[in-house]
Amino acid sequence: MLARPTPQQAFAHRYAVIAQYFAQHPVWYQWAQTGSALWAAAPTLDAPGLLLAEQITRRAAWVLDGLLANAPADVGIWLAIGPAVTAAWETWQQIALQPVPAMPTQTLRFEPAADAALQTLLMWDPIRGHRTPPSPENALIALLQGTTVVASQAGGTAHPQILWHTLTDQDTLLGLATRYLHNPEAWPQIRQLNALHAPYISPRLWDVYGPPIVDFALAPTVDLTGALMTAPEIPAQSTTIVLPGVPAPLCAPGSVIVLEQWIATGRQQEAHPVIAYDAATFTATIGSPTQAAYGAGAFLSLNFNPALLTTQVLMPGQGIQIPRLGSQPLTALPDPQDPFGTDLYLSPAGDLRWTATGDVQIATGILNLQGALSRRLAAYLGTLPLHPFTYGSGLPSLLGRPMLHPHVVRGYVRMALLPDPRVAAVNPVTVMQDGTIWRITATVQIHGLPEPVTVAANLAQEAA
Repeated sequence: MLARPTPQQAFAHRYAVIAQYFAQHPVWYQWAQTGSALWAAAPTLDAPGLLLAEQITRRAAWVLDGLLANAPADVGIWLAIGPAVTAAWETWQQIALQPVPAMPTQTLRFEPAADAALQTLLMWDPIRGHRTPPSPENALIALLQGTTVVASQAGGTAHPQILWHTLTDQDTLLGLATRYLHNPEAWPQIRQLNALHAPYISPRLWDVYGPPIVDFALAPTVDLTGALMTAPEIPAQSTTIVLPGVPAPLCAPGSVIVLEQWIATGRQQEAHPVIAYDAATFTATIGSPTQAAYGAGAFLSLNFNPALLTTQVLMPGQGIQIPRLGSQPLTALPDPQDPFGTDLYLSPAGDLRWTATGDVQIATGILNLQGALSRRLAAYLGTLPLHPFTYGSGLPSLLGRPMLHPHVVRGYVRMALLPDPRVAAVNPVTVMQDGTIWRITATVQIHGLPEPVTVAANLAQEAA
């Protein structure tokens, strides 16, 4: 009696084609090992581990789907694996949204090559068809080979308090709060944890490095008489940029110049650090040459040194911290009058005042904050020896000098107020000329306050 042939014997040609096809794509074998390990460890992974496992599985689904879609017809039944793999990351998404296990004991560890591969794949979104790595298959193999499930550093005795999420073009703080905290109204916790200021998440470099100290519109010729200062056009590969009318204190080394213009394919933008500035010719030397030419209609801004800013705006592709669901909420600012303390009240002339009962008048809350910010504007840089470069302004040094362009004065105001840790943004700044006096009014956004605060100061200068 003849033995019944096995499927491999009966369909030898098909099995040979299948074996050859999958031998050419080792990503399948690597995924079979690492993917099953991630799935088995899910009940014991901590919150960061679950989040990373979800991200890995989603990218693996995209890569494997592409391999199956391009497979030869003889692969046949293996095409059915595609939808199953695609659905896997959705299952992980649901798992990641659940509370962390009572005793998480494991997490994920990446080798340096795996971490670099993950960052490459996180920038890839085949649904919108952009940022495709040269070889998604090789990137996924490097990621899977360098990813291991290890014991949590906490030893299973404490919950991690922070989740990490890589931002996409569609992410908002409301959406992140809804997804991870199950409450859209909890978005201020994310903002506070990451020290963000409006607009919080943005693809524009102007937002990321802003608010600007001084901004310009580019034109073939320079005109200092308009409301918006103009600067010359900038050729490609330029290593110097002219900032008309900007004095040296506003363009300190470490400042950033941001360029932006619209072209046929969308927004074109770049940022360059300033390494030197010649105030006599208003010429800034930048640390890297410009990538493109910027002509009439483009915009240029001089921005504060990012290392000295107390808040930030994040771009898609960067990581954002999220408080773990179930952990203690971050301490929010209570009553708006409370965080800003109490101090002696000083009049605009710098004099003490007394109450009707003979006590020294005090300033509390927002009144105290307004006084502190006004004193920043009136103080020379270096007034506080321990903060020689972050407290005070360049405005007092202009007293008695010929009047400068209002745009330069606004730059000094922003430069003085932004280093205060309570200040999120300074915009707008109004400068009105009253004879030989500049009357300055700055609208300041304060962390934790829904409404901006107004700060006023007067600057006496000579007529030009």
